[in-house]
Amino acid sequence: MIDRAALDALARYTGRTEEPYLVAAIFRDHNFRQAIVNAVDSRWRVVHVTTVFIHKKPMVTFACGGTDSTCELRDALVVYREELRTGQRRAQAMLYQAKKWAGGGRGWVQGDEDQHALYRHWPPFEINGGQAGTISLPPGDYGRVLGITESSSPGDVPRVSPRRPTEPWCRIEEEKPWVQVLGTLGRSVREIVRFAFGEPVTGYWALAVSDMLSLRVGGASPGRSYGRTTARGGTAGRGPLARLAALAAVVAAEEEFHTLVDDLDEPPDDRAAEEFEAAPLSVLIIDAGPTG
Repeated sequence: MIDRAALDALARYTGRTEEPYLVAAIFRDHNFRQAIVNAVDSRWRVVHVTTVFIHKKPMVTFACGGTDSTCELRDALVVYREELRTGQRRAQAMLYQAKKWAGGGRGWVQGDEDQHALYRHWPPFEINGGQAGTISLPPGDYGRVLGITESSSPGDVPRVSPRRPTEPWCRIEEEKPWVQVLGTLGRSVREIVRFAFGEPVTGYWALAVSDMLSLRVGGASPGRSYGRTTARGGTAGRGPLARLAALAAVVAAEEEFHTLVDDLDEPPDDRAAEEFEAAPLSVLIIDAGPTG
């Protein structure tokens, strides 16, 4: 159902055909969002799906193989939040790097060398223009590749790469890498809701997601700050006080994440992606709460 809605959204779309715009066309489509509600809603929870655009597409800088690299975090972010009871919430999030299929093949897409290294190794990185400083993630499932095209035929349903373990060290390949895409976009959304894809929005992943969302709403909430961290996960300086400050920054980021998402609780952005100065990062927010 979700995949059919994604294809229908592409069939109705008549704008630019670069990857970010195709993703935005799917995420902002009402029927696509309703298909997610229909797939996730149940007797014990009520689901709301919202789309927002990060107007300043997040760029990241990281060191890899002895050199500094800069690339986009990429085209889409799916966030799922679940409230089991008052005061008890958990969240899951995953990035998507969209790439168009070349020729008639639908099983593989060709990626970008720097972005591939980021998603493959997850070295310490910094979101340009953010306030978190250097973010050092533990190994995890933070991002997948999304194969996509402007076609709406059933064989062209958007497909997602399988999970790959985070590899140690970091190196950038000399040629553009090929990435296999197998499962569908609809399946990946359902797996995020089941907490099987992506990673829990806690710790330094919360720091990263908060930094991305802060570019949309113009910064951290008034009176709140989650500080800057170094590549080793601490704030500037050394010693026990710096380590305590680093821990406080991460805890504040988890609280800030929910505050930022609450601030984004607004009707979906109905502007076409082409209206922005640069192709936006599309964010799909799925909120689930108990009935009654």
